[in-house]
Amino acid sequence: MSDASLRAELEAVYTAAAKALAAKDIQAFLATVHGVEEAEIGGESDFAEALPFLQDMLPPLASTTFVAVAQEGDLAGYYQTARDGKAVNVTLLPFVKDGDAWKLVLQGASYAFEPEAGEDVDARVRELIATEDMLQLRAPDAQSGPPTEAMDMDVRAAINCMAYDYELRVAINGVPLDVEGGKSESRMLFGLVAGAEPQAPAVLHVGSNDIQIDYRKTEGGEMAVLTVEITVLPDRPSFRFTTADRPSGSVSGTFTVPASDDEEVAVVEISDDEA
Repeated sequence: MSDASLRAELEAVYTAAAKALAAKDIQAFLATVHGVEEAEIGGESDFAEALPFLQDMLPPLASTTFVAVAQEGDLAGYYQTARDGKAVNVTLLPFVKDGDAWKLVLQGASYAFEPEAGEDVDARVRELIATEDMLQLRAPDAQSGPPTEAMDMDVRAAINCMAYDYELRVAINGVPLDVEGGKSESRMLFGLVAGAEPQAPAVLHVGSNDIQIDYRKTEGGEMAVLTVEITVLPDRPSFRFTTADRPSGSVSGTFTVPASDDEEVAVVEISDDEA
C-alpha cells in the first residue's frame, strides 16, 4: 500500500472517531477504536460525561500538521505535529488492523521540543520519528485491570500527566498507575467496589483519596516540565501538581472525589515551591 493510500485510510478512521464523539454516538465510536469496551466508557448513560476527556485525546486534524505514515504488518502509525507556544509537539497516533479495517489505538505518544534559533524543524521532527523510542511503532499494551464487576463506573476521573524530560511514578491510594513520564499521557480512573481488590484503573474512593508522585529529571532534558492533574469527569479539577525545573522529588497529597454532581470540589494545588 502506498503512503498516500495508507494516510487516506488512517485519516478516514480518525475522522470517523471524531465525528462519532461529536454526535455522541457510542456505538459508532467503539467501531473505530481498538481494545475499548463499552463498559470502560460507562455505557450510553455515561458516555456524554466522558466526551470532554475523549475529545481532548482526538483534536481536529485541521489543527495539526501531517508529517508521515508508517506500517509494520498489522500496525500503522500516523505522525503529526502541533505548536504549543514555542514548543513543537510530535505525536504518534497508532492503529491496528482488525480484519480488513484499521482501528485507532487510544495509546498515542507525544514528544515536545523547543527549536533553537535557525534550526531546521522539519529535519528535527523526522530525526525524532526515526530515533526516539516513544515514537516507534509497537503492539498496543495488553489491557489489564480488575474485572468489570470490581469497578464502580459511577466514579470516574482522568489523570493527565505532562512529563517531558522527567521520569515519573504515580500511585493513588497505594496502587501504582501505568504512567512513566517522558511524554504527555492521560488515563481514565474508576471507583473500586467495596471489598474488591484494588488494581488500576479501579483505584478511586468517593471522598478523600491519597496520591503519591515521585519524579526525576532525565539527563540532557530540554523541556523540564512536569504537571500532574486529576479531573473528576466531566470537567471538575480536583488536584494539580507542577514543577518547573527541580531535578527530583517526592510529593504526596490528597484530593476529593465528590459523592454527587452538585457537591463542590476544592482544587488541591501543589507547586515546586511547596513540594
